[in-house]
Amino acid sequence: MVEESLKDIQIPDEESVVEYFELRKQMEDAEADLRAVITHPLHILPFLQSGRLLKIKDGDNDFGWGVLISYSKRSNKVCDELSTAQVPS
Repeated sequence: MVEESLKDIQIPDEESVVEYFELRKQMEDAEADLRAVITHPLHILPFLQSGRLLKIKDGDNDFGWGVLISYSKRSNKVCDELSTAQVPS
């Protein structure tokens, strides 16, 4: 019965709806990639200043807003190698 009613549903201009959905998915993926680049430690460290208001998230955990009191840079071998790597010309 449900299957029959699903077959009877007609979506006008279905190709446009599918295209819109695919474009929307590509846009969400691009936004996620951009967010990953922006929040990468190499790009965010210069902006960490005492008194700055931060939104704290870790994966699905949202801790809300907080004020940065102080921070200390941790040595990370991968980040250090990336920051000292030279681009061949």
